[in-house]
Amino acid sequence: MGVCVSPRGALVLTAFGDDTRPEGRQFHLPPGAHCPFCLVEEQVRDFLGPEDPLVHEYRAHLAHGSSRHLLIRRASPAERWTGRLRDRAHYRIPAPALRPSCPVHGPLLNAARQEDRLLVQEPEPEGGAAAVRTRGRSRAGRGVRRGAAS
Repeated sequence: MGVCVSPRGALVLTAFGDDTRPEGRQFHLPPGAHCPFCLVEEQVRDFLGPEDPLVHEYRAHLAHGSSRHLLIRRASPAERWTGRLRDRAHYRIPAPALRPSCPVHGPLLNAARQEDRLLVQEPEPEGGAAAVRTRGRSRAGRGVRRGAAS
């Protein structure tokens, strides 16, 4: 089973295929009154136990603005459930307007949004064009190619 929160705030539940239904199924639950991040954490606790460290790992990713796909599985009914987080390319946390207020995740997600807005301008050594530094990565200013003569 897989559970994640899409950038539009929907909760996405994936039931992986088995012998009875090899194609699997996917359900998209539109944003509602409940915090979708709380619902993901609830799945961790229900399947893996109330003290599983995966909840803390999930929250650490949320604090950096990255929504992760929670994968829970077991090989047979006799075995224990196991879980892991999988990065979903381009899965960012939803904008505040697309998620309900939550006393647990609201402050965490708002801090991540603030971090995304912090841009520091500094001169670029080559050609004098300004570079925008975001989370340690540098990009040349719009319309200016690196090494191009001014």
